[in-house]
Amino acid sequence: MAYSDFTLWDLKKTFGIKNRWSQTPILGEPVHVQASERLKKDIKFMKDMPSLRAKKKGRAEFVLAPIFREVIENSKGTLILYSGGKLDMDEETGLGGKYDFIFDRDIQSYSIHDAVLTIREELDGDILEGIEPCALQLFKARKLSKEYGNGMDVVYGCTTDAYSFKFLKLEGDTVYADRKNYHITKLPELLGAFQTIIDYYKEHLN
Repeated sequence: MAYSDFTLWDLKKTFGIKNRWSQTPILGEPVHVQASERLKKDIKFMKDMPSLRAKKKGRAEFVLAPIFREVIENSKGTLILYSGGKLDMDEETGLGGKYDFIFDRDIQSYSIHDAVLTIREELDGDILEGIEPCALQLFKARKLSKEYGNGMDVVYGCTTDAYSFKFLKLEGDTVYADRKNYHITKLPELLGAFQTIIDYYKEHLN
């Protein structure tokens, strides 16, 4: 069953996974990581080009790709990024389908074995619409990682329109959505959010 055919209610009814708005920031107190000059120039380039901002392909290539490149570099060799692939459906859940981006800890592999962060693009609409498919991808990614004998009980997600970013966390039997949004207008805080996730896995898995 593709993500578009599956709902949060199905996730709760079938697998007991609840969903909640987090009462506290799921990434804790804000951390700030300074953006590189290259990333600042990339974002400015996009802002100065209305023709790019108007197209979702342009926003993905000139906003998301540079940000994710910086996240990978800040991970110092502990993460790999997958883009535009597919998580195969499995017999137990019947759940699968395409994903936009997934960060994985198994940097030696050429397939997803230990997902830590899934990204859902909502370039045509409200990022809130991405919460449901992102939550479903979190559940699928965690299950896949555990099948390979990797991963933890906690997996993070994010839904974005390339301007605003809303983070999610699957922990135990609950998907939490953060009430806070992060924005490209505050790059140090946004990069700090990603760094908090990187540091969490460095602390708990190494």
